[in-house]
Amino acid sequence: MLDQTFSTKNFIRLLSKHEIIKFQLGRNKQDYELAINLAIENTKLSKSSYPSMTYIQSGFFTKNTNKLLFSCSDLHLHLILKKISHNLKRLYKITPQSRGDISQQIFKLLESSSNYELIKIDISSFYESIPLNKLIRKIQEDRLLAKDSIEVLLALQTELESKYKIEGLPRGLSISPYLSEIYIRQLDFKIKMMPKVYYFARYVDDIFIIVSSGAKDTYNAILDELAKIGLNTNRKSQILSIPAISKKTQKNKRYTTTYLGYQYDITTNCFGEKRVINVQPSIAKIKKIKSKIMHTFLDYPFNKNKHLLLKRLQILSGNYPIYSPTVNSSIHDGKLKAGIFYSNPLVNQIGVFKELDIFVKKLLYTQKNNYVGRSIKMLRTEHNHIHTELEDIKYSFYDGFKSKRFHNIDQSVMTTIKSCWKGKV
Repeated sequence: MLDQTFSTKNFIRLLSKHEIIKFQLGRNKQDYELAINLAIENTKLSKSSYPSMTYIQSGFFTKNTNKLLFSCSDLHLHLILKKISHNLKRLYKITPQSRGDISQQIFKLLESSSNYELIKIDISSFYESIPLNKLIRKIQEDRLLAKDSIEVLLALQTELESKYKIEGLPRGLSISPYLSEIYIRQLDFKIKMMPKVYYFARYVDDIFIIVSSGAKDTYNAILDELAKIGLNTNRKSQILSIPAISKKTQKNKRYTTTYLGYQYDITTNCFGEKRVINVQPSIAKIKKIKSKIMHTFLDYPFNKNKHLLLKRLQILSGNYPIYSPTVNSSIHDGKLKAGIFYSNPLVNQIGVFKELDIFVKKLLYTQKNNYVGRSIKMLRTEHNHIHTELEDIKYSFYDGFKSKRFHNIDQSVMTTIKSCWKGKV
C-alpha cells in the first residue's frame, strides 16, 4: 500500500539535487533531515498541519506565452506538493510517453507509402483552462487520495481564487502536470476509440493523430469533446491529407508538419517500399539554440571568463550525460545522453547544423552596436585570437552531430554552464 504521509522519510526519498541547492539543505542525508525537520517544526509552531498557501507566489510571466508562472518559497510546502504529485502519479498510474518514443513512432508511421491523413491539435491555455474545483471534486469522489492531501488542494484552490483570481491550474508548480493528466485522460480514451483513428499521441497540450480518412470529421468531433470539458484549440492546429504513392502520384511534392521539436517534410517519393521523410529540427528549436548561443556571448562581460564561454559553446555543439534527478537514485545517472545529436536523433537533413556553425562565425564578426555586438566586441578586444580558437572542430555543431562528439562533464560544472540560459530561452 502506498504511504501517503507527509513524513521526513518520504520527503527525502523524493528530494532532488536541484532542491538541495535551492533550499541550501547541506551536504549529506543528516543535514537534509535536520533542515526538513526544522521546516516541519516551524509549521507546527504556527498551529497548522501545513504551511500557509501565501508561500505560493506568482513570480513572473513565462517567456513568449505571457502566462503567470508560479513558484513555492517554503521548503515544507514545496515538499508537500511534491509528495502529493508523487501520490497522484502512483494512485492514478500516470505514465506519460517520452518525447523520444512518440517521435520515433510518428516517423515510422509517416514512412507508409499508403494514403493517410494527419491531425495536429494544440490546446490553448491548457493549464489555465482546467477548472481546479471540478478536478478536486472528482479526486474526492474517487476516494484514492488521502484526506490531508485533499485539504492541501482545497487550500491551494482558495489561495489561487482569492489572491490571483485564477480558477485553473497554477503553471510552474510540480502538482499541475499530474492534475492535468487526470483531467484529460478520459478525452484521450474517447479519441483513441473514434472511427478511423489508428494512431494517437498527446504530449501535455499537443495532440497528434493519424487517421485512414475523414480527418475533418474526426477533427470536428475532437473539438466537440474538448468543448465539453472547457478546452479550446489555438491557431497551430493543422489537417493534412497525404496521398498514396503510385505511378500517378505527382513526384517531389512535400507536406510539412512539426511536432515535439521536429519538422517532418513528407514527400511523394519512395526509397525501397518506404516513403521518403526529410526530418530536421523545428524552426522553434533552432531559434532556441541560437538564443543560447547569443546568451553565451551576452554573459561574457559579466564574468570575463573566456574558458567558460568556450565550454558553453562546446556543450551546445556537442553531447553530454544526464544525471539522476533524485538524490537517492542512481537510475540513468550519467548513462542517458543529451545534446546536439542525442536530442535530435531522427534528423536526416544535417545541413541545418552547418548553418549554426555559420551563425556563430557571423556573430564573431558582427559590427552591430546592440548588447550582443558590444559583448562580442569586448571579447574580440580582450582575446584577439578568439576567431581562430572557435575554428577548432570541437566547437562545430555539424561535427558534434555527425560524430556524436561526447563530453563526460561533471554535474556541478554543467549547472554553471547552463546558468546563463536559465529562464531566458
